[in-house]
Amino acid sequence: MTASPDNRMVSYPYTKLMTSIMDVDMAAALVLASAAKADALGVPEEQRVYLRGSAYAEDPAHVAGHPELWRYPPWPLRGCGARRRRRRS
Repeated sequence: MTASPDNRMVSYPYTKLMTSIMDVDMAAALVLASAAKADALGVPEEQRVYLRGSAYAEDPAHVAGHPELWRYPPWPLRGCGARRRRRRS
């Protein structure tokens, strides 16, 4: 996207239309099934995706709700959980 008066540069290389505001819910969902259920549903092996890790973090509703504005506490915790799960696989 090209920067313009209606689509200002926020921080290179991201323009206003490439970012979201704090009040936007950026949630996602994933449907998991066992191999047996995928077989029963007729999902071909070459179209299956296998979960190798996961992460979770939660923010206060407002940035000012962070006790230390320069730090984001969930990030290190999220990474530790992913490393623990990877060692088990």
